[in-house]
Amino acid sequence: MTCANPSPSPSGIGHNAAGEIALTPTAFLRRTAAVYPHRPALIHGPLRRSWGDTYGRCVRLASALGKAGIRTGDVVAVLAPGIPEAIEVLFASALAGAVHLPLAVEGTTAGAESVAFALADAGARVLFVDRTLVPIARAALAGLAAPPLVIEIEDPLAALPGETLEGPGYEAFLAGGDRETVWSAPADERQPLALCYHPCADGRFRGVLHHHRAVHQAALGAAAMMWPLPPHPIYLGTLPLCEGQAWGLPWAIAAMAGTIVCLRAPDADSVFAALSEHKVTHCAGTAALLRRLVEAGEEERRPLASPPSLLAGGAMLPADLIAAVERLGLAVTHVWGVEEMCGPITVCAWHDIWNGLPPDRRAQFKARQGVALPGIEAVMVADPVTLAPRPADGETVGAVVVRGQGVMLGYRGDPEATAAATAGGWLRTGATGVMHENGYLELRSSLVS
Repeated sequence: MTCANPSPSPSGIGHNAAGEIALTPTAFLRRTAAVYPHRPALIHGPLRRSWGDTYGRCVRLASALGKAGIRTGDVVAVLAPGIPEAIEVLFASALAGAVHLPLAVEGTTAGAESVAFALADAGARVLFVDRTLVPIARAALAGLAAPPLVIEIEDPLAALPGETLEGPGYEAFLAGGDRETVWSAPADERQPLALCYHPCADGRFRGVLHHHRAVHQAALGAAAMMWPLPPHPIYLGTLPLCEGQAWGLPWAIAAMAGTIVCLRAPDADSVFAALSEHKVTHCAGTAALLRRLVEAGEEERRPLASPPSLLAGGAMLPADLIAAVERLGLAVTHVWGVEEMCGPITVCAWHDIWNGLPPDRRAQFKARQGVALPGIEAVMVADPVTLAPRPADGETVGAVVVRGQGVMLGYRGDPEATAAATAGGWLRTGATGVMHENGYLELRSSLVS
């Protein structure tokens, strides 16, 4: 479908329908399924699934969602680790025009409370839940006035608990869809695609909305400029689904006809085993993952045939942590972002001259958050009130603000907070930092831990 644009063309020729196609990451999925249908898409234990089969299942799942009454803009939630079904729900939600809501839990009462709030606030119509997380789902659903349709996922690699929510099974629900359904781009590329909840600076728990165009551009940036990805990368799914969706990584792997190696839990032993067994070329994670890898015992580590590229971010990464990870044989690319941005904001773009530095000094440079990624118009260290830029002297601390195409649609249901976060045409990240003479940002504080 076309994307309406009423403004006249400066050339005087005018716009035409052939060039006004809405940007959507679903285009990557369709293209790869058509061009590389036999390339491996998903690995999970003994499971091997091709891109052709994966796309067929996603189309059928999107059709099943439509038959269940899901319409454009409805919220589809998933409470599951990064298993194949969770990846399929991510892709199928977009194909169906729905908003994908990944729910992060730690298996605690607080986790159930957060899930309950997100489901109620978002008005989720469907909840896909991994059977191992049924106790959390039951607690979260108990107080909802309008509970969603619950669909249960039975992962053969998990020890399933005896209790169930008596919802339809995943495979049975998927089988009710039509494999031959034809899907097109959304009518509006700024149609919501992803919704993630997180704590904000004022202590409130808010949902951040991102649209099709932003996720498309984040995936393209990851594939072509941020990382960049070669054809057919082998990606280990160590990043939680919420961050992975916001960074555009599952879509980037789809664009490059790569393979996603799924993990139920990114503990050190599982990560090292997968890196070695599947000859993983790329993985991503926050500081928490890096610490798990560094603190792993010798019995958990495996020899790596070649150093995988590790995209690390989401927090202030200490130089000694980066150095320790690289001593394990992983090549770190340091990025930084916030939930209100789709895709990372900065990357510590590397210079060959730094390769000759001593390892500790090299890690100090790599610990800087770096420069704006392509697609980000500007990152600035500024006065928090006037937005006047601070001197780039590596010492003067200011508020870190950003502007660019990845800025969120807004906080769901909270236009006042959205307006406050983006007043003056700049997104307040909640972080403070300094700007060095060479234009590299270095954080001093961040809301993300």
